[in-house]
Amino acid sequence: MKRISYVLIKQFDAVVYGLVGPFGVLYVFPQFFRGLDRKLHLIFPVSTVQDHVGTAFMWAGAVLAIWCGIIMLRNKSTVSAFSWATKLARTGPYRVVRHPMMWAIHIVLIGEVVVWNSPMVSIWFFLWLRLAVLYIDRHEEPHLLSLFGEKYVDYSKTTPRWLPRIKVSNKHKRSETLNKRQA
Repeated sequence: MKRISYVLIKQFDAVVYGLVGPFGVLYVFPQFFRGLDRKLHLIFPVSTVQDHVGTAFMWAGAVLAIWCGIIMLRNKSTVSAFSWATKLARTGPYRVVRHPMMWAIHIVLIGEVVVWNSPMVSIWFFLWLRLAVLYIDRHEEPHLLSLFGEKYVDYSKTTPRWLPRIKVSNKHKRSETLNKRQA
């Protein structure tokens, strides 16, 4: 009975973490900063194009987050600091970067900055980027390393943390080599 209670509490914590975290980052804090915009009279008009572009970013971030969530569910993995992953996610967007769920949040926030044309939400975006880097560096990656050990070390060697690697085709490399030889 104690084990069941413990598991239920952990799952409840995971749900709270999964809802409150993104809700705070993507709604509560931006609304606070938009309030600062109003108090400081930093209200700027938003064009239709801005609205459409920002909305597209927000939807792209939402789709990426859902895709990541589906992969984690299929892998019996987790996005919560309160639950334990059983398998390392390495497919889909997890092949490109190690933290695509963070990318999803960043993309949604970029959309909010564009849609609201808000200097203060822009400040929040950059503050959030710094907080996300600190969280990943000091908590999430050490936690994943302790869970998966050598598998996570191998994954870290082949998959960048934040920025996808741009692969240059062999054809392009050969033409660069020929150009260098001719020079």
